[in-house]
Amino acid sequence: MPKTNPKTLLIAPKCDFKTPMMPLGLAYIASFLQKYGFEVLIIDAWAENLSFEYLEKRIKESEADIVGVYMLSPRYKEAKLTIETCRKALPKALIIAGGPHPSAMPEQTLKDIKELDMCVVGEGEITMKEIAEAFKNNFGFFNIKGVAIRKDKDIIINPRRDFIKNLDEMPLPARDLFPLKKYRTHPPYGRNNPYFSVITSRGCPFQCAYCSKDVFLDNFRAVSPKKVIDEIELLILKYKAKEIHFYDDDFTINMKRAEEICDEIIKRRLKIAWSCTTRVDLVNESLLQKMKKAGCWLISYGVESGNQNILNSISKGTR
Repeated sequence: MPKTNPKTLLIAPKCDFKTPMMPLGLAYIASFLQKYGFEVLIIDAWAENLSFEYLEKRIKESEADIVGVYMLSPRYKEAKLTIETCRKALPKALIIAGGPHPSAMPEQTLKDIKELDMCVVGEGEITMKEIAEAFKNNFGFFNIKGVAIRKDKDIIINPRRDFIKNLDEMPLPARDLFPLKKYRTHPPYGRNNPYFSVITSRGCPFQCAYCSKDVFLDNFRAVSPKKVIDEIELLILKYKAKEIHFYDDDFTINMKRAEEICDEIIKRRLKIAWSCTTRVDLVNESLLQKMKKAGCWLISYGVESGNQNILNSISKGTR
């Protein structure tokens, strides 16, 4: 017999940095699960500066059936302790790790953290939905694409799933589930508050040697300019946003699209300061003029080095 819909708890682990930022990846997974009728809870231990003792209490109180923990390599220790805390608080829960670290090293992650049941490899929204559906209907998890899972003493790594092709079909991130007043950003960003981050594309086709792209690989996909500005307009109307940062790897990779986003901001007369990240070879003078007119005040360029030999050695592709 099918169970009732499982309750999913998503956790951003603790971090010592004093400028917590909303984990938009978890916010997208949360809204996607909600779209299909699943209950989702959030604990951002970084933003709330939770001790592991209090984190254990919060996890236990959630009574979640499924727990997903976000893992970055620089915060691996904190994520591992969070997973161990989850197992103590919810002995029968299905515990999952997702994010860049388990996407890069799923087998090693499962071997190292015995309390972990599986890893999500790559883009997480559809995979987490299928895990929740399998849990609800008492199905196995072994046929789900994009997971690494224990089977007896072995670890099975399933094929990656296809990427979501049309990002316009994705619901907006479930920001309301997060402690919005707790978030800060590091200088020079955030001159104007309230400040929000926005992601308008996924994937990067460039081959810089130092970069790990284990979640989205080099499969570039983008949200349409109209939907980008719909989200910004919502942030202004609902949350009184005064500044945003586009957290795309290369915001201007499609310069025509970037110009269309600027045109839409200007057309709607939106008063918003914004910044973005891009490469030095993905702008031109007319685009920069349009960006300034639309409210852009800062661009973070991936310059990397002033030495051509180093640029060549890391396959940067710029002079």
